[in-house]
Amino acid sequence: VDFTLPTGSSATTSSTTFATNGVLASAASSTAFATANGGTTWATNATGTIGALSSYSGTYAATNNVDVANGDTPGSGLGNANTLRFNVATDVLNLAGVNTVTAGGILVTPTSTAASITGGTIRAGANKELVIIDNGAINIGSTIAEGSGGAGSTLTIAGSGTTTLSGTNSFTGTLSVNSGTTVLSGTNS
Repeated sequence: VDFTLPTGSSATTSSTTFATNGVLASAASSTAFATANGGTTWATNATGTIGALSSYSGTYAATNNVDVANGDTPGSGLGNANTLRFNVATDVLNLAGVNTVTAGGILVTPTSTAASITGGTIRAGANKELVIIDNGAINIGSTIAEGSGGAGSTLTIAGSGTTTLSGTNSFTGTLSVNSGTTVLSGTNS
């Protein structure tokens, strides 16, 4: 879902509870799933007002919504984030060890046309699905593993872009391609 909001404006909802660290999330699983303004940022829900996330962190931590900077190398198992956003043409995230996207959301904006995630393992948080909203292009060479909650994790791909899965993936759950182009080129893709 993408909310196109008028400049300086927002929308309202009767729900005030569906937010995970500032990002609009599903009621059932607290997984990030909604963007704003043409897929350029995550949608927010603050006390019933849907808006656009305007502040990102450059620090990797389980509660932070991180704007990936080209060449980020957070260290073994330290690439944890609430959500990730790729917003520059050639953003590269170099991972090592096991890294968790707590709210399960990876956003590739229309300006990110050659992004990539390499090395290590990436997974969703406990009882979450990993949702990739790709409106540009990304190659994920890292291993996509079961969420931290265990077996049966779901990987959902949406957006108008091209998502390439080139890693040796180990998740055993469902792969749902809702829109865009998905290229499977790795072992167990």
